[in-house]
Amino acid sequence: LWRGTTSTDWFDCKNWDDVAVPVAATNVRIDDIASRNCVVGITPGGSAVCATLLMTNAGAAWNLTVQNTSSLATSGTLTMERTAAGTGIVLDVLGNSTLTASDLLVRGINPNDATFRNTVPGNLVSFNGNVTLDPGGAMNLQGAGLNGGTISLTGNYANNTASEAALNE
Repeated sequence: LWRGTTSTDWFDCKNWDDVAVPVAATNVRIDDIASRNCVVGITPGGSAVCATLLMTNAGAAWNLTVQNTSSLATSGTLTMERTAAGTGIVLDVLGNSTLTASDLLVRGINPNDATFRNTVPGNLVSFNGNVTLDPGGAMNLQGAGLNGGTISLTGNYANNTASEAALNE
């Protein structure tokens, strides 16, 4: 469980409830109990791993950023869900960074309650399974001008939102 009591650094063990940085077998949860956002890549080139990643909240919105040529590899599902109306949550991939996961599920209560952003062309984002946008979920791949981010997907893409506006590409 991400607490973020010391800093925003994923690799600072004091930010985790068990005082241990997640390993490949760890199921990670970032929720409204946290005190700060979570960042992979405070120091450039960090490699974070976990089994699953759940970003969920009904109260304060805490975001996750992968930046500075760093990587986050989730062997299972990456889920982003806003469970009550309020400030939306965001997972942002920046600065020639890498994010991999089996599946991506993004959902919320209201439009854009949970947003996955990959707006930088140099990033490597891939999902070995399915990407699902449920109501309240959004995906932004549009960068500056016509150069935005890309996603490699080997499974299916499902946009279950009310409109195509949830996918900004």
